[in-house]
Amino acid sequence: MKRKMFRTALAVLFIILSILLVSCANNAKDYRVRVIIQDNEGITVKSPAKVDVMPGTSAEFEIAINEGFAYVGNNLGAEYDEASGKLILKNVFYPSTLMVEVKPNDDLIHLSTGSNSEKCTISVVSGKEYFAVPSDVTVKVEYEDGETFSGWSLGGLLIEGAKLLGTEKEITVHVTETSTLYANFASDGGYSIVYHLNGGHVADSEKDTYVVYGEYNDLFAMQQTLESNGTFVRDGYVAIGYSTTPAEYAKYKSVNDIPGFSNMGGVCSVPATNKLDLYVVWAKETPAEKFTFKNGTITGFAGGADYVVIPETIEGQTVKKIKSGVFTNNLAITNVVIPRTVEEVQNDAFKNCLYLREVVFFDSLLTVSDASFNGSERNLKTVCLNAARLPKYSGSAEGSFC
Repeated sequence: MKRKMFRTALAVLFIILSILLVSCANNAKDYRVRVIIQDNEGITVKSPAKVDVMPGTSAEFEIAINEGFAYVGNNLGAEYDEASGKLILKNVFYPSTLMVEVKPNDDLIHLSTGSNSEKCTISVVSGKEYFAVPSDVTVKVEYEDGETFSGWSLGGLLIEGAKLLGTEKEITVHVTETSTLYANFASDGGYSIVYHLNGGHVADSEKDTYVVYGEYNDLFAMQQTLESNGTFVRDGYVAIGYSTTPAEYAKYKSVNDIPGFSNMGGVCSVPATNKLDLYVVWAKETPAEKFTFKNGTITGFAGGADYVVIPETIEGQTVKKIKSGVFTNNLAITNVVIPRTVEEVQNDAFKNCLYLREVVFFDSLLTVSDASFNGSERNLKTVCLNAARLPKYSGSAEGSFC
């Protein structure tokens, strides 16, 4: 009897559980999650502001950004498509309120464009003109035939001292603050020379390029390079000229072996594109401890290097003179650079340097003669003169005074 009653109770319990499961399943099918989008001053909600969706599905809204505002983001990580205005919140499981953040354009980072030529068109290829956080923007320039494009600069024109960013027609820049991107062109009938500082920088700044614009002159077939006036600096190095590809002096036997070498203040040939890229050629200074020095005068040398580059300063003092006998009978030296600070090289300073083959110096050197190199003439083949002051050397047909 008890066993029969137990079976009956178990059957009734099974029926009740089945009814409950079916009921729950039907209720689950009807369960919805509500998502609300909050309106604010900078947006217009074009779709219903409240939607009810199945758990695990997406809630979709359509918005328009009001004029004078820009989209920044939202509090729930919803995906926003600027073109369609669709805002989609995926995998919704809980009731939520979606808040869209916008900012007035005046509060955003703004990239504008400009040029020193009226014959060009600049367009934004990708990115926006207004954005809330630092962003990449790609721009492109188109210009008429006959125009000479010198490159892009940010915050000012190259001729005003702005840094060269690149010379391709299309460029991507990372913009961190409101600024203007400029497309630079040489003037009609003119040319540009872009100096790449090749490890150095412009004095009193961190700019690693420097652009000079010039006008062609019927009297001269070639153009003039910048003299050694202290515009370009590099700690521990002396600038000795320019090349058409990056070059370090110590890697060459002579300046004549450096590709496209030209003197500082000498002349060069600008190609038919009306734009020339030059790289500063640097010579690494010989360590100051190799020299004996007193009151601006080098009085001795204890080194055995083949390349000797005399520093412009030693112990904070400007090097102005090389005393007689400093390098006498030195059989190691093959190349020597005398910097623009030196004004006098006394007689016999480089006496009997039998393997000396090249001397680089500047026209700031006031006192020097053949007697400074007595006995060193046999292998001395190249004397390279750079201009450190006016007048410059503008009449050479070869582009080198070596």
